[in-house]
Amino acid sequence: MPIIALIFLFCGGAYGLNWTELTPSEGPTPPVRMRAAGVYDPVGHRLIVIGGRTSGRELNDVWAFDLENNVWTELTPSGGEAPVPRSTHNAVYDAAHHRVIVWSGRDGNILQNDVWAFSLVSPAWFAYEPSGTAPNIRYGTAAVFDPVAGELVTFAGFTDEGRFEDSWRFDLDSVAWTDISPQEGNPGKRCLHTASYDSRDHRMLVYGGQRGSSALNDIWALDLSRDLWSELTPEVSPPGRFFASSAYDTRDHRLLIFGGNRGSDDKVNEVWSLDLEERSWELLEAEGMPPAARDGAVMIYVEAERRLIVFGGAAPVGLFNDVWALEGLEPPIPTAIEERAARPNSFVLHQNAPNPFNPSTVVSYELGQEGWVELEIFDLLGRKVRTLVDERRGSGSHVAAWDGRDDRGAQVATGAYLYRLRAGGFVASRKLLLIR
Repeated sequence: MPIIALIFLFCGGAYGLNWTELTPSEGPTPPVRMRAAGVYDPVGHRLIVIGGRTSGRELNDVWAFDLENNVWTELTPSGGEAPVPRSTHNAVYDAAHHRVIVWSGRDGNILQNDVWAFSLVSPAWFAYEPSGTAPNIRYGTAAVFDPVAGELVTFAGFTDEGRFEDSWRFDLDSVAWTDISPQEGNPGKRCLHTASYDSRDHRMLVYGGQRGSSALNDIWALDLSRDLWSELTPEVSPPGRFFASSAYDTRDHRLLIFGGNRGSDDKVNEVWSLDLEERSWELLEAEGMPPAARDGAVMIYVEAERRLIVFGGAAPVGLFNDVWALEGLEPPIPTAIEERAARPNSFVLHQNAPNPFNPSTVVSYELGQEGWVELEIFDLLGRKVRTLVDERRGSGSHVAAWDGRDDRGAQVATGAYLYRLRAGGFVASRKLLLIR
């Protein structure tokens, strides 16, 4: 590998990164825990945490952390059916139905292969009862939600027969499992790995995990259009780890990794970034006091705010229920742009009106100086839906209308969307809601 690639791998700090602990301003907090599952709720701008393991037992509670006000709210239903307590399970977010899909995990030594949905509209659990063959009961698997097919996709894990290397899809409409394991070519047997959905290339990214006593550092992609695996492991990679957390950054097309166990209880608090175009790793070094080294933490990435949120996990001794934000995940910008950005009132993106809307809404914004402007609509998975402005505009006030259609002229579905303004060094995003 060229020397320059080695320098890139081991030199971080190219961003204005800063760790901040998000201490709750009031109210209750969830018990300490590790190996919980969590998702980002873009409609409520919340971190959702489900289950995990506390001191000597598993949990099945549900909590929401309001990222605007730094306040916890327990969402655990007071009655009705609910999954058994568990840890090392998977949770994925289904944006179309505003719900969390949960599967697998362990309650003590009892393994699970059940599938549940937790509604974020009116908090309640729903159990799926699939027909036909299902995956072995297991824990330490990894999963993503395929928004095109509307299915949960999962790979490997530790089963009642040991570690497996199988790939499965669960269709939420037909309530049926399909084994999509290819005849050859897959990441190999493992458990305690992590997975993220790459919305740009429509694939599942799988990183690390454990095989035998080895901590793995390989990375693989499952093409969700063809259900075929390919290896993306760079020639030079950070030390392997299991019980790490991962998230995909749509804007910079990279995979972000936090924490994990490198073996022999060598837990870390590192953040690594894998450039998926260049296939090169970068250690992201940040200012401020970082969270303690840990594994089994919940991590989400808030695309509109360019920040990672980390919750809980296990230290070499003890568990956590703290919440941290790694902010400043913007690429470095030229000095001249930094000077302009220091004038916060020069560029402004206003809330659309009306909001919610049907059939159209207006977005207004202010430009501090003439320049190229991009105003775009995205769905909650970061996929571009519509370009409203992509041209040079003069300084001053401007407006743009959106009629609820995509770039092909088709009406988009009811739901929440993000609109983003780029002008010079200024970038801002807001949320809007379409109701048909």
